[in-house]
Amino acid sequence: MLDVDPRGLWSVGGRVFNFSLIATELLAAFGFALRIARLSLSKSAAAAVAMTAVSWLFVAVVPLSVVAWAVIYILVRGHPPDLILGPVSWILIVLASALVAAVSGSAILFFLLKHRVTKREFRLLLLANVLCVSLAAGATTVYVIEHPPVAFLSRV
Repeated sequence: MLDVDPRGLWSVGGRVFNFSLIATELLAAFGFALRIARLSLSKSAAAAVAMTAVSWLFVAVVPLSVVAWAVIYILVRGHPPDLILGPVSWILIVLASALVAAVSGSAILFFLLKHRVTKREFRLLLLANVLCVSLAAGATTVYVIEHPPVAFLSRV
């Protein structure tokens, strides 16, 4: 992804990102809870729904990683970031989003199901979230390339 205005990207590809994130997170969280955390089928299903909902909330609705990135940028550079983000910024945001999702998922498992996540489980959950957020970002990128924002200007 080249330098991109996140507002334009989100206006065109936000729904694709949300759908992709929710779909991949549900599958990954269910598989994680069932196979790695060794929860029962019903607890795995409940964990998958709760983990996906909280992950979606903190990654897509209120993107904590983007907020944290902007705060760090201001602290380091002394001024707000440009609205055009380069590839390094996007990679860092994807990785931070996966971390937010893994931490929130671990919290759901602990507080909702009383399952203490081990270091090994957390690393696997983080890897699963890196894959989920990366797939969602990739699907959004492909969608935006195929449906450039210019095509939607006639509707305004």
